[in-house]
Order: sequence, then C-alpha cells, then structure tokens
Amino acid sequence: PYVLAGVVLMTLQPMLVTFSQNEQGKLEYNPVSSTLLSEVGKLALSAALLRMQPVPRPSFDPLEAMHFAVPAAIYFVNNNLVFWILTYVNATTFQLLSQLKTVFTGLLFRAVLGRRLTAMQSIAIWQLAAGTAVSNIHCE
Repeated sequence: PYVLAGVVLMTLQPMLVTFSQNEQGKLEYNPVSSTLLSEVGKLALSAALLRMQPVPRPSFDPLEAMHFAVPAAIYFVNNNLVFWILTYVNATTFQLLSQLKTVFTGLLFRAVLGRRLTAMQSIAIWQLAAGTAVSNIHCE
C-alpha cells in the first residue's frame, strides 16, 4: 500500500500543477507555499503513523534528525522545480523525462561510488533510457 500511495502521489503532482494553471499557463498561487504546505502535511502524516506503531519507539535524537534534513532540503528544491518546469513542458513530457532520474542515479552510482552494476541492472537502465527516448519521440 505504501508503494501504491507513492506512485499515485508522484503521478498526480504534475497533473495537478498543470490543471491549476490559468489560461496563460501561469499559477495564481505561490508555488513555494504550496510545496511547504505539502511537506508539512507529509511530516504530520509521518508523525501520526509513527505514533501508531505498536513497538517501542526510540528517543528523539536531534543530531540524527539532521541527517534527514539534507535529503529533505533536496526534495523541497526538487518539488519547487517541478512548478517551474511545468510552465515550459506539458505533464506527459515531464513524466517521461523524470524517468531519466533513475538512469542518472544508476550512472552516478557507478561513477561516484565505483560500484559495479549487475548485468540485470545495466539492462534495466538501458531499457528505461531507450523507452523514455522512444516515448518522448512519439509524444512530440
């Protein structure tokens, strides 16, 4: 259910942003406040789900929480960039191009960390890149 919720939420974001644009393609609200509100909502939902856990919870460590601040800041910037990008491309093209994040992650995994990809991982990255390219050509 968590994966399904993630897929639905990540798929809905570009469509909802596109639907909320006016006739000139502009947003009539502040995208930063929208992103901040959604992040606060995710934080509240996560805190509620954590509280519902039946197992004993560890004590809160502010230093450990700071380790999660860097990815959270990156996601915040990424989510704000979605609004900016969708003013220039349609939602379908955005979704297709966003699949390239997985390709670049795999390549950086290899280049930066020096880890070897398995044959299956290499084939999967190649298929994702080829599928994105073919789909994008078809959409144009």
